[in-house]
Amino acid sequence: MSLFSANDLVKKKIEKTVSGAVNASGTHVFKIGKANQKLTEVFGSLLPDQVIPYVSLGDWSTHDLLFFILEQIGPARVWFTTWANSEYAIRQLYQFVEHGMILQLKGIFDYRNGIRKPAELQFLQKITTEIKPAKCHAKVTVIENDK
Repeated sequence: MSLFSANDLVKKKIEKTVSGAVNASGTHVFKIGKANQKLTEVFGSLLPDQVIPYVSLGDWSTHDLLFFILEQIGPARVWFTTWANSEYAIRQLYQFVEHGMILQLKGIFDYRNGIRKPAELQFLQKITTEIKPAKCHAKVTVIENDK
């Protein structure tokens, strides 16, 4: 069961009421990704001090958005939480670490990953600076660079 429907968000006057969706100039920003849209079509060029709440509708994953952001802002330190990890996503993370786009990678993952996907977890442990198991279903990513 979803917390909300993307259609409900569109029906409301979101641009006037979204809390925290304000960039440095005071302008409200809200984006909803539609099926088959690319991240560049939804987010465009990112600007400093911009906050963009979004709904992906399952059209992309958190790691896809991370890579999109890193390609725009350059090398950064990354902290993340995740409930699940796939070999495909971890291999992409590995490539970004190897090419210097991820300078530091720290994370919290759901402890059940060690049971469900031990090989993926071992791979993730090799490419992270620090990773800890916890009871975690959250999906949070923090990206920080010198800018």
